[in-house]
Amino acid sequence: MEHEDIPVPGRETAFFAAANTERGFFNGFPALFGGGTADRLYVVKGGPGTGKSRFMRDAADYAAARMWRAVFLYCSSDPASLDGVILHAPGRPTLALIDGTPPHAWELSLPGVREELIDLGAFWDADALRRSAGTIDRLAQEKAAAYRRVYGYLEACGQADDVCGSLAEPLADGEVLRARAERLIRSSLRGARQPDTGAKYADLSPGGTPLPPLFRKAFGMTGLSRLDTIDRAADRVLCVGGRFGLGSRFIQLLYESSVRQGLTVTVTRSPLHPDRMDGILWHDTGLCVLDDTPAGCAQGCQARVMDLRRCADRESLRGLRAELREAASLRDSLLDAALRRFGDVRRAHFALETVYSAAMDFAAKERFTEAFCRRTF
Repeated sequence: MEHEDIPVPGRETAFFAAANTERGFFNGFPALFGGGTADRLYVVKGGPGTGKSRFMRDAADYAAARMWRAVFLYCSSDPASLDGVILHAPGRPTLALIDGTPPHAWELSLPGVREELIDLGAFWDADALRRSAGTIDRLAQEKAAAYRRVYGYLEACGQADDVCGSLAEPLADGEVLRARAERLIRSSLRGARQPDTGAKYADLSPGGTPLPPLFRKAFGMTGLSRLDTIDRAADRVLCVGGRFGLGSRFIQLLYESSVRQGLTVTVTRSPLHPDRMDGILWHDTGLCVLDDTPAGCAQGCQARVMDLRRCADRESLRGLRAELREAASLRDSLLDAALRRFGDVRRAHFALETVYSAAMDFAAKERFTEAFCRRTF
């Protein structure tokens, strides 16, 4: 599957905060912000095309000019847009601005205390939108129907991928896999960074706490998109991906061992199976392990490959080769079908944006943005 690199100005620290998965839309906001990642949360609401992403980008740029650091959270469906941004600076409260509209709606639990509502609907012409009510309703229904088709294909894709795993995983020797994970961590720690180099990962730990698992890849309106934050930050990258499905299991073992040893890590989730990890980066050592191939890593990244088939009964794997190829081909066909259906989502989404944008007073909204930035930063 081809991927698209998301252009990140200045090589931003960036993740996807949610994903379109085999289980439908997976929202990472509760894990990210329900646990106190941000001291203050600005929840931005408004319709499509009302400038929510632009508001967050402008605020981040204003803060960056005043020495704040940012973690950008891109939209999985439309990776040209932001779902949120986390801003932190030494000695200051950590702030976050998030898109609080569905499908990652955020209801204020402590309004005025921890959370503040930013309502961009204050800058639209409601009479103009009411005159377009029929068009808005039709496009919203078309978009919802297209997403239902997307999620049907992704669910079937996940099931086909599980077939691949169910064939190969029982042939793996769990103890051999675990021993290999422990050896990798031990050998990596022998070349651990000096303590003062941890500043390289300051953006990954706003407020001194590593971010919960997010996504480095996502399926959306532009296909399979990738953000290369953790592999770009690493000194060494090791790929353990392959059609035998052992990579995510190996990374889970690496993560569990790291937790036991008190090591600081950043992890990412699989865009198809959100309960599985597909990447881990050790802040202590600069090593990154990905359930991927070198072609799926950051441009210019000299990734090495670890062949996990050595941890399995290779003779039995060879006997399953034809069936594995068949299941993998079915999985890839279903994923291609899901991504084609995103074309229907795209048409309805951007048509909705056009309707809402035409009703917006963007000059007034920009004046509000300037006042907000001066007051906040």
